[in-house]
Amino acid sequence: MGELRPGQMGPPNPTLVARLLDVIERDVIPLTQAGVSRGNKIFGAAMLRKSDLSLVHAATNGETSNPLFHGEVACINEYYALVAADPSKRVDPADVIFLATHEPCTLCSSAITWAGHDKCARARRRRGLSLIHILPSPRDGRVAPRGGPAGRGARVVAYTEPRAH
Repeated sequence: MGELRPGQMGPPNPTLVARLLDVIERDVIPLTQAGVSRGNKIFGAAMLRKSDLSLVHAATNGETSNPLFHGEVACINEYYALVAADPSKRVDPADVIFLATHEPCTLCSSAITWAGHDKCARARRRRGLSLIHILPSPRDGRVAPRGGPAGRGARVVAYTEPRAH
């Protein structure tokens, strides 16, 4: 099939899909259940290493402590707090797939991009999972939101949507 162009969908990767769903079920949902019992919303997120799909960090919505702590922002915030305490736990965002349990809002999409992630998987109602590949800005190679300091900003270049059986 060759390289995907913007808007094209590629074939699903069954190993990746199974692992992403496993992380949602085993890592994010238990955190989310506890968060909901404290009055938070149901959204969560996780970061996985691209190399072996191992879990880097998982988190859930924390809006009762800070209204900006949507699931994705909470995940990024908690991860960097852990890295500040132990720098050996740092993983380059370019080596991570960021997983959201839903379609990220504008705030969260910007946070994911500003944090340097170039791949974001998200769960979609009635359609399974989708994986978004983000190209770095052409100006200096960094990923940045439109209008950000990296110039022209991140661009979605391929979109893979596994089909449910």
